[in-house]
Amino acid sequence: MADSAEQEQEDLFRAEAARLVQVMRHHLPASHVPAELAPIVARGRHLAALLEADAPTEHLEEAALAVVDSYDWPSPDASGGGEGPVIDAAVLAAVERLRYALDALDDAS
Repeated sequence: MADSAEQEQEDLFRAEAARLVQVMRHHLPASHVPAELAPIVARGRHLAALLEADAPTEHLEEAALAVVDSYDWPSPDASGGGEGPVIDAAVLAAVERLRYALDALDDAS
């Protein structure tokens, strides 16, 4: 039973990683990437390559963490922005969902 729950979390994680890659390709085309977003886009491309190669979950987790960590999240005390690069809301939401999926996968294992 535990294996089933863990597999479900792994599937959810892979789906969220794929969703992030898709959203980034749509909202951050390679030809129009601002310099401050270059790190997250590069790490997103690496994650995409691993997904396409059906890499082991451990490698995907590392790549996904790199994507999540590459965004400088505003502190809770920040009012009105000014911290972190300006990023499309759809991309930010996908990064946030991926972060939750990573946490859930970690809790399941």
